Amino acid sequence: MRTLSVCQPFFVRCIKPNEYKKPMLFDRELCVRQLRYSGMMETIRIRRAGYPIRYTFVEFVDRYRVLMPGVKPAYKQEDLRGTCQRIAEAVLGRDDDWQMGKTKIFLKDHHDMLLEIERDKAITDKVILIQKVVRGFKDRSNFLRMRKSAMLIQKTWRGYQCRKNYSAMRAGFSRLQALYRSRKLYTTYHLARQRITHY
Repeated sequence: MRTLSVCQPFFVRCIKPNEYKKPMLFDRELCVRQLRYSGMMETIRIRRAGYPIRYTFVEFVDRYRVLMPGVKPAYKQEDLRGTCQRIAEAVLGRDDDWQMGKTKIFLKDHHDMLLEIERDKAITDKVILIQKVVRGFKDRSNFLRMRKSAMLIQKTWRGYQCRKNYSAMRAGFSRLQALYRSRKLYTTYHLARQRITHY
């Protein structure tokens, strides 16, 4: 008994699908009869009539708080019961067949299924939002890096072009100065020669 109380035993109830023990052969009447004799049909009926899904307030808030924006984790909550009630009313509706206990919330199977579907949707939406933000950040980083590279290439090319133009202009001005000086010297020499030969 000590060993059993330490463990969490569970049982698997086996049902014979046919009398011949052949694979892929399913006798519906035989299976229903076995289910009826083993008390499974009665168990199913009782579970349907009652509330088979039971969550403590902490479990419920921690699992389904994604369904309502702004709900804090359970360890930060003061009124867990009220939070559970708000989440259940928002998703399941106020008049639906679910119950609040002193420490637990009692749900039927279809409520649990509906909550799980809504939770999957909410988590998927949040995952898509995170992916969108990460992709945006990544694309922005790539764009800024490419823009910086393009600006560096443009700056280098413009500097090269300006230096090249400056060198060409400088060479042209040097030639122009040389021409102007030679013309000036020629004129001066010509005038001086004329004066000397005239007198």
